[in-house]
Amino acid sequence: LIFEKYIPGRKAAAFQQLVSDYRAKYPAWPLDRVYDEAAAHTNELFGGINWRYLGRSAKTQDLFRAVSLAPDWTEANLRLLKRSLGPNGAVARNQLFKLGAATWLAARIGNYLTSGAPHNETPFGVAVPQKDGQERVYTLRSPITDAVHFLQDQRGFMLNRLSPAVKSGVE
Repeated sequence: LIFEKYIPGRKAAAFQQLVSDYRAKYPAWPLDRVYDEAAAHTNELFGGINWRYLGRSAKTQDLFRAVSLAPDWTEANLRLLKRSLGPNGAVARNQLFKLGAATWLAARIGNYLTSGAPHNETPFGVAVPQKDGQERVYTLRSPITDAVHFLQDQRGFMLNRLSPAVKSGVE
């Protein structure tokens, strides 16, 4: 039910909202460009990038899947971040800002509830005290947290995206 109705319904609703957002932000754009940008943006958020439309072969995608974990997720996040940094990225920037603010606020609330401290050293994570006195940090995966992880630890970020077979060879 979740994958058959709920997620496709959310994806369709997000597409309609993005069409509205792009039309409002870029009123001079022709309608076909608005729909193309909204569709690409929606696919970057929910997955389902149309590889054939982009001219990528199934063999190339199979290779990416053999070498890395969740290559579709990683590429979608990179495409979304690229979109937000581009000259026509106002809609994506606004969306990522809201996501970052909501995630940061949720992490602060979670930290106060679990440890009584804000734990500002982990902006998007919740530090949960363990029995041994240490704290374990749990972070929600999002384009924002992936970007922060990449900026803090490029090697770790890349290693975490390799398939186990490739990762063991690299390590």
